[in-house]
Order: sequence, then C-alpha cells, then structure tokens
Amino acid sequence: MLPGMAPSWRRLHEHLGTPPGPLTFDMIKKAADANLAESDDLD
Repeated sequence: MLPGMAPSWRRLHEHLGTPPGPLTFDMIKKAADANLAESDDLD
C-alpha cells in the first residue's frame, strides 16, 4: 500500500458483511441503524 492511501478493508466491512472497498455514507448509516457497539478496532 502506498503512503497516505487508506486501507480498503476495515472491521466495519466484516460487521456489515460487505466486500473490501472504500467506506461509504451508506455503510456508516447501516452501522448506526444496527446500533453496532464500539470496540478497540471499531469506533
């Protein structure tokens, strides 16, 4: 990965069952609607 590039996979992808890729507003909204709890690797 090049410096300054965001990783394409985050823990949120696993929780939502989505493939790696950029985070989207829709993903954040789904997480909020599902009341996903914060954790050491997800906030």
